[in-house]
Amino acid sequence: MITCFNNQDSLRPVLGVALSICFMVLVNTSVADRSPPSTYHESYGTGMSDELRCLALNIYHEARGESISGQKAIASVIMNRVRSQRYPDSICEVVWQPKQFSWTTAHEKHHVVTDPRAWKMALIIAQRTLAGHEYARVGEATHYHASSIDPYWAAYGQFVVKIGDHVFYEMDA
Repeated sequence: MITCFNNQDSLRPVLGVALSICFMVLVNTSVADRSPPSTYHESYGTGMSDELRCLALNIYHEARGESISGQKAIASVIMNRVRSQRYPDSICEVVWQPKQFSWTTAHEKHHVVTDPRAWKMALIIAQRTLAGHEYARVGEATHYHASSIDPYWAAYGQFVVKIGDHVFYEMDA
């Protein structure tokens, strides 16, 4: 049955629900059958650069449960790696470098965005980071880990700061 709306106020809730459904479909699309990172725009919407998408995905999967400060710190580590001679020159290459970030090595079912609010926040932080608003508290840190683990490489790094559940390190060349 088709209903005509003569009043814009009565149309507003319907449009809100429709937009919410579209957004949920967009962010819940799995990337499992996609080859990272070049085709992510098919899963996460068009009009977004690959670099923005890769940075936002890493923030989302590595730190969505952290404070905004913690998420900014994760983004800064990625940017520090991009600037370093020891890592690839692009954000996507840094994020998808083998065995660097736990979510990229996890089963593809873990690559799904399930929390729209956290995804939106990750996108905002990624956009601001790419616009030059980086988080200085991590200094030149290129490494971090959750405080619940003790990776072997931490003994070789210089502790910088602990933010939320992550510990940040600078590593000598």
